[in-house]
Amino acid sequence: METLRAWAPDPDTLDKWAEFQGAYRQLPIINPTKQKFGDTVLDQTYFDLFRIFANELEYEETLLIVAGFSCRDEHIRTVLERSARQNPTLTVLVFAYMTKQIDELRAALAGCEIPNRNIVIIDPGEGNTFTIRDIGHLLRSVADPASVPEKAEAETA
Repeated sequence: METLRAWAPDPDTLDKWAEFQGAYRQLPIINPTKQKFGDTVLDQTYFDLFRIFANELEYEETLLIVAGFSCRDEHIRTVLERSARQNPTLTVLVFAYMTKQIDELRAALAGCEIPNRNIVIIDPGEGNTFTIRDIGHLLRSVADPASVPEKAEAETA
């Protein structure tokens, strides 16, 4: 007959874990859980920032550039979708990091009908990626093509 022994962490590990949890609670982090909406609304700072974000999307001729967001966060996505429906002059450019993410982004946005077609997913092209540097380079070239060095020069700088 085999005897089962219960595992218990040593006291030093428990102390380190408690220390970690205390430090973690001090960080301005919203964990990706269903509870986060309640946490966000209850924390005045996050609530104020979220409200400012939503208000900014209501202004005419607003441009929102999105990078690094999967569109899976339902609270942020809901604000984006609602704003895109209600503000026909809003333009949301969603830069996909890689081409294979295009379908994931479309799927995340598929549940909402946006009659204005003002959420645009930008594909970097097969085998390419969009980094923040790439997006900055693209936007600078649109704003002032003469101010942007050739790609080979930019990469060595």
